[in-house]
Amino acid sequence: MTLTGLGWNAEFAATYEPWQSKADVRPGRVAIEFNQIFRIYVEDGELDAITAGRLKHRARGRAELPAVGDWVAVRKRPEEDRGVIMAVLPRRSAFTRRAAGDVTGEQVVAANVDVVFVVMGLDRDYNVRRLERYLVMARESGASPVVLLTKPDLCPDLPGHLRDVTSLAGVRPTGSSIPYAVSKAAINHLTVLLAKVVGPVRVNAVAPGLVATPWTKDWTAVHAAVSANTPLGRVATAEDVADTIFGVVISRYMTGEVVVVDGGLGLVS
Repeated sequence: MTLTGLGWNAEFAATYEPWQSKADVRPGRVAIEFNQIFRIYVEDGELDAITAGRLKHRARGRAELPAVGDWVAVRKRPEEDRGVIMAVLPRRSAFTRRAAGDVTGEQVVAANVDVVFVVMGLDRDYNVRRLERYLVMARESGASPVVLLTKPDLCPDLPGHLRDVTSLAGVRPTGSSIPYAVSKAAINHLTVLLAKVVGPVRVNAVAPGLVATPWTKDWTAVHAAVSANTPLGRVATAEDVADTIFGVVISRYMTGEVVVVDGGLGLVS
């Protein structure tokens, strides 16, 4: 186990610099919390630690105390059984909830999460409003959400649900190419999963081209260039992608094919 493998990078290293020369202090990442006792992953293994009294005293609320996923400066002297968390390094993202028994307090559930997988069944567990709440929580945390849908064989309205989820997942108040790319990659994996479950279909992936979503609404020149060269005269939509996936999974024969959703651009020689 290495710090780099746990997500340590130059950004965290820079914030750790004030602790670099302190005796018996090293960086680590919080893996588990056992009733205020923390399991910390460090460069050469793991150790248990508690929060330093000074850190507790200076914290203005539970949100400033260590949480799972946090990078911390932890001191472990040779003669001590446990380490002591001296500081919590600045977080890149944080999932929070209201602290129990505290009307205004906030508690960090998990910190420094890059990608969040929101898993929902397409059976009776399906609830688009609940999915919307989860996506809002993920985006507000600073992480990029990816929706994973399960049990498509038990879904009473697969194309309708796929349209709803595809449209919902494309809603974001600010543009970003990172979650846009992550969502398209997730669609590739989703198609393969659906094909295997609903099949029999053998298909590599559904590969969305340029899709009209709030993520791409500011790409005016790109939209114009693609639209000018496609038989449909427009870029793909979320509904196009959902319809294509549905068509793939109900087909009875398709081998090793990649279906490109691009407004027909792939048909132009």
